[in-house]
Amino acid sequence: MECPNCHSNVAPRLERCPRCDWLLNDLPTATASDIPNELSSPPARWDQTPLLSDTVAPNTALIGSSVPTTTPLTGSQKFRLLFGTFLPFASLAMVIWLVLQIDFLAGISVVWLIVGVFGLIVGWQVTIHLLDFFSGVAQTQVDRLTKTQVVKFTRQPIFYGHFERVGRLNIGRVNHKVGIQGAIYQIIYSPHSKRLWMMKQVS
Repeated sequence: MECPNCHSNVAPRLERCPRCDWLLNDLPTATASDIPNELSSPPARWDQTPLLSDTVAPNTALIGSSVPTTTPLTGSQKFRLLFGTFLPFASLAMVIWLVLQIDFLAGISVVWLIVGVFGLIVGWQVTIHLLDFFSGVAQTQVDRLTKTQVVKFTRQPIFYGHFERVGRLNIGRVNHKVGIQGAIYQIIYSPHSKRLWMMKQVS
């Protein structure tokens, strides 16, 4: 049986509770159904198991799968990728032509070393743009914008956005201006050239 005062289990024939000295004379005799067994559930007041919360972290469910999907490139996007290969190549050709036109520069090995390094940079730029062009598709992902950045090593600054999954993308001036750090966006981008085509806020 159970003491009504301290809820301790006591023998049925005791007059007082050995723990709190509560008078037990008027209590009914315990039955077999009152005695807990292995198949019965413990009383609710003894259940100390913490409840697990089903609440997800803010914005976590909105990000969804980390695997991006693909969408076909538009004609305008393909043109801009091709232009991204033509402009560096034309710049390299112009530099080589100028060096060849000036006799004293053409005989200096350091000048050609600089031209060679510039050629490697141009070749890398052309390659990544062609990879995105010939793939024919852009990638679509839902991602969180962690921070924005402006790089001003040229006359025209470059505006970058850093995303949680995709990494750094060239997002352009307009997206840099309206982008909110910590917000979640649906983005369309080319993975090799890291060029952002569209950025739409989800939350």
